[in-house]
Amino acid sequence: AGLVMVTESWLNAATDNRRRGGLLAIYMIVNYGCSGSGQLLLGVADTQSFHLFTLASILYSLALVPLLLTRAPAPPAPGGGRIDYRSLLRLSPLGFVVAFCSGVMNASWHSLGPLYAASLGGGVEDISRFMAVGVFAGLLLQWPMGRWSDRVGRQRVLALCAVVAAAAALMMQGQWWQIAVYGAFAYPLYSLCAAHVNDLGAQLGKTVEVASGLLVMFGIGSFLGPLLIGYLMDAYQPDALFWALSVMAGIVTVMPWVLGSRISGRKRREFVPVPGEQLSTSEIYSAARQDRAVASTSKDES
Repeated sequence: AGLVMVTESWLNAATDNRRRGGLLAIYMIVNYGCSGSGQLLLGVADTQSFHLFTLASILYSLALVPLLLTRAPAPPAPGGGRIDYRSLLRLSPLGFVVAFCSGVMNASWHSLGPLYAASLGGGVEDISRFMAVGVFAGLLLQWPMGRWSDRVGRQRVLALCAVVAAAAALMMQGQWWQIAVYGAFAYPLYSLCAAHVNDLGAQLGKTVEVASGLLVMFGIGSFLGPLLIGYLMDAYQPDALFWALSVMAGIVTVMPWVLGSRISGRKRREFVPVPGEQLSTSEIYSAARQDRAVASTSKDES
């Protein structure tokens, strides 16, 4: 969660409202592309051994290499202080509801989807391919939906993706094309939600607070979703997974219209990013001396 918070706040500070949807779409494409590839790695080692966990640790370590080699300046570091979640919720109640529902949907699919696939009689390789189809399908519409939301508005595109995902989950019978349709329209929800909230947060200079607030709501949904839906699957049948996912997507469908009047009235201003700069010790020292000299001159004149 810490890695995602830093990454998303960096990206949001480096763009403006006109390009934020497309930029976050690229970010999610990379994210889900690697996640889908990870599903296919289940067959390279015994799932009962430690080797797959070791592989994940190595990949995390390698992720530091491009970050250390980049020459892109980091955004200005935000000031300290607690995050006011009530203010963030008032900023965009729609965004935080969608973040929670996205957490329920994504975590439940990733953790309970293999159990659903196993109930269809598949082995480890069948389960890995089953999951990979859903994740890779999520790549298909990330960029088109992100760019479309830049033009017609986040709320309309959110509602469209949610209603198609709800219908696909409701009709789910374990077919590959149904999994692909669900993944293609369910996975863009979080990136569209993040773009929507950051459109408003960038105006207030709260990109880090907004990113962390969304992650908290996403994390709460990720924690509660598999617990509750897993109980439903155990009490009824594996199909309860997609019944619950359909309900979550249905909530996202109606939220833009229920909360739309509270958001659409806000006036958006163009956000101009201010990149941070790395200064040498001598530059900082010279600037401090100059500032002190100016202050002394002003005091003498007064």
